[in-house]
Amino acid sequence: MTAIRFVSRPSFGDLARVTLEQAFRSMGAQAVHGFGWGVAAFGLLVGVPADVWIPPALLGVLFGTGLFSLFFQWWIHGRHSERLVETVTADEAGIVIEAPESQVRQAWTVYRDARETRDVFILSSIRTMGQVLAKRGVSEAALEEFRSLLRAANLLRKPQTGTRAIVGFIGGALIALSLPFVAGIASFG
Repeated sequence: MTAIRFVSRPSFGDLARVTLEQAFRSMGAQAVHGFGWGVAAFGLLVGVPADVWIPPALLGVLFGTGLFSLFFQWWIHGRHSERLVETVTADEAGIVIEAPESQVRQAWTVYRDARETRDVFILSSIRTMGQVLAKRGVSEAALEEFRSLLRAANLLRKPQTGTRAIVGFIGGALIALSLPFVAGIASFG
């Protein structure tokens, strides 16, 4: 297979959808979300003043929905969307990403997985920043070749279920609800 080349032009909307989706699927973000709502539930049940439980509830919502991260996405990318345009060249060995101010070549082994949504490919890495490559304006033939390269590198994954996020939310809520009891038991011991 020869190298394929396409231009990725993600919009701020693409990045916002990825950010929000990742927050909803994140066990950690949902644990913070659940903790905030657990504090709110406890506060409402035992009559704690609203000014005590509203801040943790709001913080939970900001993290759990991705709105906290969305602000930083806008700050970094939304104000300068021309910086998001990248020329992508991919082959069996890896990927070259050319941006207005940089060029980087990475072997496929740098990435742990790749997911495809309706609008973008998301390449995730533990060692480096993840990559969001927009599909807008890219021919179906080029997209299929790119998918083939991702499959050959054993990266393209099916979307995950929301089980981890649900476990995170419930775990965070249970921790918040049990802390007053643990603190009460500790103070009597």
